[in-house]
Amino acid sequence: MRRKSKIFYLTALLLCCYTTSMAQSIKNAVAHYNEFIRSKSASGESRSTYNELYRSFEQYWGVLNMNNADFQQAKAGLKKLYPLLSDGVFFYYSLKEYDKVHQFIQAYIDISMHETMQNEALTLAQEYAQFAYMGLVESWNTRQYDKVIKYSQAYINSGKAEHRAEAYYRMAKSYELLNNIPQSQHILEQGLVLYPDHVEMLQSIINILGENKSNDTALQRYISKLKSNNPQMNRKNKEALIYIQAQLYERTQNFEQAIEMCKQLREMKPQNLEFARHLSVNYYNAGAIYANKAFSSDASKKETDKYKQKALLYFSSAVKELEAVFYNDPLAIDYAYALAKAYAYIGDTYNLNAINNKIQAIGYSPAVTTERNMQFMAYTSKPKTPNLMAPVSQPVTYADNTQPAQPVTQPQNNANQAISTPAQTKSDVDIDIPVNKTNNDNTFAIIIANEKYDKVINVKNAENDGNVFAEYCHKVLGIPNDNITNYRNTTFGELVDAIEYMKALAAAKRGNCNFIFYYAGHGVPDEKSKSAHLLPVDADGKQMRVCYSLSSLYTEFSEMNANCVTVFLDACFSGGSRNVDEDGKTEMLFAARSIEIDVDEEDIEGNVVVFSAASSSQSALAYDEKKHGMFTYYILKKLKETRGDVSLQELSNYVTAEVSVKSLQKNHKSQTPTVVSGFTMGDKWKNLKLK
Repeated sequence: MRRKSKIFYLTALLLCCYTTSMAQSIKNAVAHYNEFIRSKSASGESRSTYNELYRSFEQYWGVLNMNNADFQQAKAGLKKLYPLLSDGVFFYYSLKEYDKVHQFIQAYIDISMHETMQNEALTLAQEYAQFAYMGLVESWNTRQYDKVIKYSQAYINSGKAEHRAEAYYRMAKSYELLNNIPQSQHILEQGLVLYPDHVEMLQSIINILGENKSNDTALQRYISKLKSNNPQMNRKNKEALIYIQAQLYERTQNFEQAIEMCKQLREMKPQNLEFARHLSVNYYNAGAIYANKAFSSDASKKETDKYKQKALLYFSSAVKELEAVFYNDPLAIDYAYALAKAYAYIGDTYNLNAINNKIQAIGYSPAVTTERNMQFMAYTSKPKTPNLMAPVSQPVTYADNTQPAQPVTQPQNNANQAISTPAQTKSDVDIDIPVNKTNNDNTFAIIIANEKYDKVINVKNAENDGNVFAEYCHKVLGIPNDNITNYRNTTFGELVDAIEYMKALAAAKRGNCNFIFYYAGHGVPDEKSKSAHLLPVDADGKQMRVCYSLSSLYTEFSEMNANCVTVFLDACFSGGSRNVDEDGKTEMLFAARSIEIDVDEEDIEGNVVVFSAASSSQSALAYDEKKHGMFTYYILKKLKETRGDVSLQELSNYVTAEVSVKSLQKNHKSQTPTVVSGFTMGDKWKNLKLK
């Protein structure tokens, strides 16, 4: 057979098979629909009858989306079964089979929103808007953002007003999460026409406009609106809003206004290098404006003197911040040049010579400081995306780990003396950590420190807890660095990844290994079941499906078949936090809750030992002066004192005794650490050691 004939034959064969398949789909759809009608008439509603209805929908839906010769039959069939799908929703809702409820809701909404069904005069159920909202919520909770968009649009189309603002917001956020930023902005603008005071929409559009810098006039309008509507916003969002406002002022050369914003940021976080950079830029540029005005031939003698004094004031202030930036980033050449020019303007020749020497030492020419037309300085660090729902911070590493570098005072000798900063007293467990030569290469440490939460209050010193605990694992317990995984501010997905990583390691080692699992962060109770969960940083504790239950955690550990899994939980699960107010009351995780919950203790199987910071109804509190959680501090202290040569029983006795007393003395609250072991461990855990 010639080649062209073969191609024609194959094409005809495929077309025939395709047509037959579509005809078969229509035939099957009709058969399933008829069986639904027959079965329902004979026996009433049942799972099997609604299964027939759904199968009919699937067959028709497949044909409708293929847009073939049977297209019209599919439309007619779907129009006929459409109102019956809502009956399926109510049937499965009565049985509390919510997966089926959402399956029928999706089918119902999909038909109504299909472009080919728009002219079919479908009769929408009275509950249409409710169905759309249920689909929206379920899809949002399961992170199916394309479906959130569809259900949000369906709800808006329904004309109902009750959840319309939320529908706009969730749709916009879904577009953002799907990286369609222009469409997200478009939906937010539509929503804000109807709901100009909606806080979440205002936050979202401010984030977008602040990031893409596309419309500064609109950005300022939305910032002003948010400030007026939300004067009591939480510290995290207040910080982010001030940061965005400061950037806007800086970008539009309103440097003096930007200075006021940046000063507030520096007061909030004096060790934040990013904020120091912005403040130094704005001080310098404000000084440059007045210096240039003073050099202007149009200025009178009185005006010139006033401008010079203003410039002197701003350059003097710029020096302090520029010194802090250059101290922490000695290669920040733009800041070094600006510092030299500021020294020159205020007449500090000693430090001018010193900074020029440093500039030459890193391979650049000395700064030219005789300019009469001073150019503005640009912010040259890579800025983070501002986000009103997340912290905006970039930690500074200072020589002493505490305060920004102080203004340089002229020393009596040593012209090249380095910029210095005051000393800080670290916690006793953070310094002089003993180093053992033990090669503990069959032990793996998984360390999770959740400090910065998106939707609830932060956890004091959790990151420091995790960092120092990791250092002890390596130095004191002899665990190789490659065996230590240090997670920071983990989402639910990252928590899952951490556990899966442990399981993979255990499988690779065929159980011939030990694990240390350390967690510092929030725990959260399920108020209905009284069960305990770890709280990821992107969760709010209200949707338990995105929190990691301790029951699941312990089951995973017990099934890993490791020699031993030792768990340290510096968290509580009663709904409280590490923070204690002036009246000695624990700050609650949720503002609406005023009492702590007594969660049920989880059963533990396998070779698992769990050290918990507090009993089920207590809070795991901070030891503020030590910059640690109280529980973590005394674990580290005992490991330091014994160089790690301590049994789990001895460690438990020590930590329980010390924390119980010190918590009452320092926090005026009871905190009693606990330890439990898997049933199969018996008393064997008591003599085990971590190294």
